[in-house]
Amino acid sequence: MMNTISMTESDTKLAPWLLMGTTALMILFSLEFPRILGWFPFLIGIGALIYCHIGQQETPKIPKTLGLSLLAIITLATASIFWSNFAPELYDKVLKIAGIFIGGLILYASFSTLKLENHPALLLLPLATGATMFLCILELSFDLQLYRLSHDAIGNRDTNTSVMNRGIVFMVLLFFPMLRIIQSSALEAKQKNQATMIYWILALSMLALTQSQSAQLAFIMGIITYYGLPYKHKITYKVLAALITIAIITAPLIVKIMFNAVVVDINTLPWIKEGYAAERLEIWNFVTSYALNNPINGHGILATRYIDDFNAGELFYKGTSVLHPHNFAVQIWIEFGAIGTILGSILVAVFLNKTRKENPENSRLILTVFISTLSVMAVGYGMWQSWWIGMLFFIASLLAILRPASSNQASK
Repeated sequence: MMNTISMTESDTKLAPWLLMGTTALMILFSLEFPRILGWFPFLIGIGALIYCHIGQQETPKIPKTLGLSLLAIITLATASIFWSNFAPELYDKVLKIAGIFIGGLILYASFSTLKLENHPALLLLPLATGATMFLCILELSFDLQLYRLSHDAIGNRDTNTSVMNRGIVFMVLLFFPMLRIIQSSALEAKQKNQATMIYWILALSMLALTQSQSAQLAFIMGIITYYGLPYKHKITYKVLAALITIAIITAPLIVKIMFNAVVVDINTLPWIKEGYAAERLEIWNFVTSYALNNPINGHGILATRYIDDFNAGELFYKGTSVLHPHNFAVQIWIEFGAIGTILGSILVAVFLNKTRKENPENSRLILTVFISTLSVMAVGYGMWQSWWIGMLFFIASLLAILRPASSNQASK
C-alpha cells in the first residue's frame, strides 16, 4: 500500500503564514538586492505548488491563454535567432528566458489555486511593502548607508540613489494591490483608513526623494487609471487596445516626428531633463531607423546588445551602441519587426478582453497595474531583464490571489 503525504490541521494553518512570510521577506530584500526578483518568486511558486498538492489536495492548472501567449513569445524569440547576426550568443539567453517563463507559469498557476483571499496572512505583504518604502526613505535621506554596507561600497562616491530605482518601481507597482489587501482584510474600518493614509504618506515621500522618473510616471498613471478610467464600460478596453496597437505599429513614425519636433527644446523642462528624455528620444530615433533596415522580422532578440554601429547623431546621447532601447515598442521593432508588432498587438487585445470579463473591481485593479507597468516599459527597462520578468510574474500571481473565486479564470 502506497503512503500518501498529507498535512495535519496545524500544518495547514501554518503553511499560508510561512508562504506569505517568505514572500514578505522577498519584498523586503528586493530594495537592496533587486536581482533576487529574477529567481526568488519561483522558489515561492514551488512552495505554493507543494501546498496546493498537499494542503489543499488540488493540482494547479496552467491557464491556457497565458500558456499559449508565452509559447508564442518564446517561439518568436527562438525563431529570431536564425535571422540574427549574433546567433551563437543567443541560444543560452533564450533558454534562460524560457526557464523564467516556466517558473512563472508554476508561480501563477499555484497562486491562482491558493484559497487565501482575505486570509490574515496576506497582511504580511502590505506590512513588508510599507516597511520597504520606509527603508527606502531612510536610504534616500541618509546617503544609502545600508546599501553601502551591504554592497561593500562605503566611501564609493560613484554610488548614487539610482541604485534604488528598481526597488522603487517594484514598490509603486505593488502599491494598489497592497491597498486592496488592506481594504479587504478583517481590520476595523478605522484601522484600514489609518493604514491606507500611512501607505499614501510613505509612497509620496519615497517618490519625492527618488531620482526614478519612471516610478513617478508609473504612480501618476496608476492614480489616473484607478480613479479616472471608466473601467466598467466595454468601450474602454476596446479603445485602450486600439491605442496601444496604433502606438506599437507606428512607433518608428511617432519617434521620428517627436525627435524632429521637440528634441532640441525638451530639456527646457526640469523634470523631463532629469529623466534623460532627450537622450532616450535620441536612442529611440537611431534604433528605429536601424530597425527599418529589416522591417519585416527585425534583427533578432537582444539585438541592441550586439550592434555597435548605430547611426547616432550624438546630440545628447554619446555613443553608437546601447544595451536596450528603453522603450518596449522600439524594442519589438528592432528585435522582431512587423511580425513582432502584430503578435504584441494580438496579446494586448487578448489580455484586455480577458480583463474586461473580470469582476469590475478586479478589472479596475488589473488595469491600474497594467497601465503603470506599460508606462515604465515605455521609458525604462529592457523587456528581457530577468528581475523585470520575475517581478511581472510575481505581481500577476499576486493579482490572481486577490481575485474572488467567482471570477477566477485560471483554467480558462
